[in-house]
Amino acid sequence: MKREYDYAIRIAAFLAGYFPQGQKNVPEISRSLALTTAVTNKMIHRLKKAGIVSTTQGRNGGVFLAKTPEKLSLWEVLQAAGFNSTVAECIHLPGICKLTAFCKVHCFWISQETQLFNAFKEKMIADFAFTADSIAANNVPKGNAGNIPIKIDV
Repeated sequence: MKREYDYAIRIAAFLAGYFPQGQKNVPEISRSLALTTAVTNKMIHRLKKAGIVSTTQGRNGGVFLAKTPEKLSLWEVLQAAGFNSTVAECIHLPGICKLTAFCKVHCFWISQETQLFNAFKEKMIADFAFTADSIAANNVPKGNAGNIPIKIDV
């Protein structure tokens, strides 16, 4: 997954922490999330184009979520950021592999991608919401965002 997808998720989650009462300006978002202003502006532009965030201009302007965090899925944010990844090319590029018709690995990839994308669609940005205060206190809530330990046997 590209870093910019993560940035888009973090921006949406940060703004969700202030929903519905407030907006944040780009320098504050950048500073809080340790992003450059250029990266923040790029991601906000993409999120705004998709209708996920709105902006107000002027001295007291800023950025705010245009959708309720409880109804805004991770999938929507990823799509707005340009996410078009796949677990394996053979899933979406017919003819790339001559073995797909009978390949058990191909079936496994389809299953894994389906599970992953469904998880993105079911998980809401509200599950990841945080504020600058929670960052400063090193108290970003884990909530049910999915801190699942993974055991890998090597």
